[in-house]
Amino acid sequence: MRLLWLVEGEVRQARGVIPVGAGASDDLVFMDYRDGKWSVIADPPAPPIHYAGFGEPLSGRQLEALARPEGRR
Repeated sequence: MRLLWLVEGEVRQARGVIPVGAGASDDLVFMDYRDGKWSVIADPPAPPIHYAGFGEPLSGRQLEALARPEGRR
């Protein structure tokens, strides 16, 4: 899942509600700020998985329901 990416040196980000299923991984751009400049961190370690509060990944059934037009659940 790509949440952040670079376009001509600028960071762009996904917007809106992003449903997360079990086993999903992030494709992020990690930046470091040194000497007044931002630079991309090459080969950063994988971040820990964290769900806010008591959140958890959506089930396959929940993701399928979200993919259907409203009213056909």
